[in-house]
Amino acid sequence: IYIPQANMLLEIDPTYTHNVIGNHWRLHGIHKYYHLKKTLVAKKHGYRCIHLWDWDIISHFIAMLSVKHRIYDGIVTENICFSEAAQFIQQYGLYDVTQNIPNIAFIGIRYKTKLMAIMGFRQVDFITNAWELVCIENRFNYIVHNSGQLLLDEFIRQYNPSRIISYADFSKTNGESLEALGFKYKKFIPPNKIWSKGRHAIIDGPQIIPEAMMAERWLPVYNCGYKLYEKRIQFSPYEIPKIKLRS
Repeated sequence: IYIPQANMLLEIDPTYTHNVIGNHWRLHGIHKYYHLKKTLVAKKHGYRCIHLWDWDIISHFIAMLSVKHRIYDGIVTENICFSEAAQFIQQYGLYDVTQNIPNIAFIGIRYKTKLMAIMGFRQVDFITNAWELVCIENRFNYIVHNSGQLLLDEFIRQYNPSRIISYADFSKTNGESLEALGFKYKKFIPPNKIWSKGRHAIIDGPQIIPEAMMAERWLPVYNCGYKLYEKRIQFSPYEIPKIKLRS
C-alpha cells in the first residue's frame, strides 16, 4: 500500500504467509532476510517501508497517521504508575511492551489532567546505572510540542543515568526520532526470529523448543532487525572524568 503524503510503503505481513516454515502455497517458507531486503530496497529508492505483523494493532497505526492538534503549553511532566501506563499503551500503542518487560519506569505528559504521551525505561545495568528506552507512545490526534525531549529530560533529572540505549525497530523506523533526541547510532542488529500466534509474539531464545512451539501452532517469522542507539549523559556521577596532570 502506497501512502503518497508520507512517501511511505505499507506492507501487511500475515504470519501464515510470511513465516520461514511454509504454508500450502509455499512449501519452504520465505528467507529470513526477506523483510529486511524489502525495507532496504525501498530505502534505496527514497521510500520508507513499514511492516505490520499479526502482533501489531493495525487500527492503531492508521490512527497514528491522522492529523495532529499541537499543544504548546499548559502541560505537566511527571511519573506515571505502571497500571495507567499499561492502559495507555493498550489504547494507543502498536504493541504492548508491558507483557514481556517487567519493572518499567514511566514518565508522562499531562494536559488538563489528560495523559498525552509517555516514555518507558528499564534498568539494564545496576552498577553503572545504565537504562534502556523501551517505548514512546502518544495519544492519537495530538502532539505535544517537543514532547520527546521533555520526557527524556525529566527521566534524566529523576534517575541520573550514565547512559541510555534504545533499539529502533527497523520494520517501523529508521531511527530519526532517536537521533533528534541526541542518540548516536552504534550498530545494526540482524533480524530476530519471532514466534507468532494470533496477536501474541515471543522472541526466540535458548529456552524455546521449536517442535513444542509448532505443535501449539506457533510459527517463526523474522523481522527486519534493529538499529542500536546510545546516549551518554554528561556529568553523571557514574562516569569519572579523566584529569590530565601537569608534569
